[in-house]
Amino acid sequence: MLLNRAGRVCVGALTTAFAVSLECLCLAECLRRKLGGLECRYLRDCFLRIIAASLAMGIPLFFVARQFAKHFPATRAAYWTELTVEVPLGLLLFFLAGRLFGVPEIGLSSYLPATPFLHRLAGTRAKI
Repeated sequence: MLLNRAGRVCVGALTTAFAVSLECLCLAECLRRKLGGLECRYLRDCFLRIIAASLAMGIPLFFVARQFAKHFPATRAAYWTELTVEVPLGLLLFFLAGRLFGVPEIGLSSYLPATPFLHRLAGTRAKI
């Protein structure tokens, strides 16, 4: 059972995740019918790698959140402090785990934000 800091059960996140997963399956089936098939082996491998990266991110964050709940009072400042620590830590852990498990989109996501700066450094501009 998942509990928040106040000790209440967090079902909102679980029901949202379940609904989005169900919607994803329905959309994938519609796409499969329109395209005449999907590369299921590739999608399964990517899905399993993303699940592994998510677990590699989520487990340490769970323990960090428990330490915050144990050592800090339930105040607004403590929530903001927890947020400013856990969000960058989660992004970093997922990025590193994605690189470790070979998630192909991780390399693309690290390149895209730097693209405008790289073009400025190279002196090239987009032609419109």
